[in-house]
Amino acid sequence: MGGDFSTSLRRQTGSQWGKRILGGMALTTAAYLGVQGIRCYRAVHKAAAKLASYPVQVAHLNYGEMAYLNIPPATTCANTSAPIILSLHGLYGGYDQATENVKDFSKPYRIIAPSRFGYPGSSISKTELRRNRPPHFLNF
Repeated sequence: MGGDFSTSLRRQTGSQWGKRILGGMALTTAAYLGVQGIRCYRAVHKAAAKLASYPVQVAHLNYGEMAYLNIPPATTCANTSAPIILSLHGLYGGYDQATENVKDFSKPYRIIAPSRFGYPGSSISKTELRRNRPPHFLNF
């Protein structure tokens, strides 16, 4: 009879440890997800503030509105006749990414960085964009 009690006690103890480990893992996961949620929230607000800090202009084209940056050369005088770099962004970004791509060239050049249609500040649908991609840059 004494053996039955000790076996039962071992099973209970093992079961309790399993519950504690599982509870600890759940608590750790919840804490991790909470921290990541806070970090994501802060990053989104930081990105929104950065986008709001750009001197965005809007061009009204035949296909819709296109947001863009027109950054003068970083020289002492704002030379509007300086050579121009038209910087087009890639897949994940808008005028902000296009500007970052060429920021090292900003001293002698004027940089024009449009936000392609469907990206921040530009208003045309992606379906319309596929049909009229080349003409909208000629319009610009």
